[in-house]
Amino acid sequence: MRKGGSNPKGGAFERKIALLLSEWMSGGEYKDWFWRTAMSGGRSTVFAKRGISLKNQVGDICAIDEHSFKFSKTFMIECKNYKNIHLHNFITGAHNHVTEWWHDLAEKSDDVDKAPLLIMKQNQWPELIMMHHATVRLFRINRNKVPLDVMVAWYPDYGAYLFKLRPFLEIVDPNRVRYNND
Repeated sequence: MRKGGSNPKGGAFERKIALLLSEWMSGGEYKDWFWRTAMSGGRSTVFAKRGISLKNQVGDICAIDEHSFKFSKTFMIECKNYKNIHLHNFITGAHNHVTEWWHDLAEKSDDVDKAPLLIMKQNQWPELIMMHHATVRLFRINRNKVPLDVMVAWYPDYGAYLFKLRPFLEIVDPNRVRYNND
């Protein structure tokens, strides 16, 4: 990490995911429905220390267009891009980053009444998305009928599913997603 605490690789990944989600939600028409949250969610953290909740500024990605507001009001997105996130340790239950990130995200998203979405990337691996088992229902897909090339694993100890991100978005119709207050 460079001086000042920012991670250029993480910031580039967040921009890439914001673009991907924008295109997915808009059917490929727009690239600007989502963007990086101010200070990568740090603005919300700063205000939370003062007892002020900024529910629209949590996580790494937020809505910047009215068409994506419902998505951001329902889901809290954290993005992690590392050379090695030790997925093998996560799979075997050994100490790993994924478990730490998941527990932290689950706690923070619960505080703001949002469903956690952990989007992560390890070098030489595709982007992955992790979500709570109840969140899968919000995407209105039958997890028992998800193609094998999309679902990576189910982790009952964490109550979470792990999917390959891009194939997951291909099988999910953004117009059918169930949002808070729907």
